[in-house]
Amino acid sequence: MGIYMLYLGLGKARQFVPQRAEVWKERLPWIALVVAVLAIAPSAYVAAQDAWQNAGKKETRTLASIDAGKRAREGRIPIVLIAKELRIHANDLRKIDAPHRVVAMNDIQACKIPRQRSLVLAPERVKVFFAKNKNANKKKLASHQWLVRQLVKGKTLMKYRGSVARLDVLSPNPAILTAELDMANICS
Repeated sequence: MGIYMLYLGLGKARQFVPQRAEVWKERLPWIALVVAVLAIAPSAYVAAQDAWQNAGKKETRTLASIDAGKRAREGRIPIVLIAKELRIHANDLRKIDAPHRVVAMNDIQACKIPRQRSLVLAPERVKVFFAKNKNANKKKLASHQWLVRQLVKGKTLMKYRGSVARLDVLSPNPAILTAELDMANICS
């Protein structure tokens, strides 16, 4: 779309070309089109190469949800608690195939959850870049630190390596901690 708009704009710019450059007047939009395509080609190549390398890989959220469902069924864990900040897709939630709840990390810290043995999925590292409400983000970061301390104390079952989970936007492949916790002991 951008290249086509450039082509149209340069087509209209032909009227400003001097008479003695009449030969170039007709070729100007095509020359601009070739220059624009050559400028875009390297980034398009890198994007295509990245897509080709990651085509068969599963995202960390998908892997964690499949594993959580399997562990919950095998270990007879009553419920799987998933941190809302992970932003797990509905298709991945269906793969859990065990009782589960998506709850905010603040609610886990405030014990607004069932007080029973649970499998907890939470981001290992979080960050906020564009803060609209700084106080709310400070609470989220504090509750995340508390939750990670509790997860480390519990029986850590799996760590999925990945990037920092951003609280303000969707993060690709966040690092995820999966741990089994007895929420009755934590929320007492």
